[in-house]
Amino acid sequence: MLLQKLIEKQKLEGLSDGKFALKLGISRQLWQATRTGKMRIGERLITGVLKAFPELTVYVLWLWQEREERQCKVRVQ
Repeated sequence: MLLQKLIEKQKLEGLSDGKFALKLGISRQLWQATRTGKMRIGERLITGVLKAFPELTVYVLWLWQEREERQCKVRVQ
């Protein structure tokens, strides 16, 4: 969900991958790899999202909650 929101933001603002990555404080390569699903959303991207788009904080929290729930399920099995 967070990734979808970021892609929407990029389109809405009409920014290239390079300019959007710069706004997030990450490299263009990292943004492209994350956007295309080659990499998971990591701490650097999350930090950039919280700084550049604080209104997306709820999506960051949902992402962390999903990851925590997955880890708990793995531990239980």
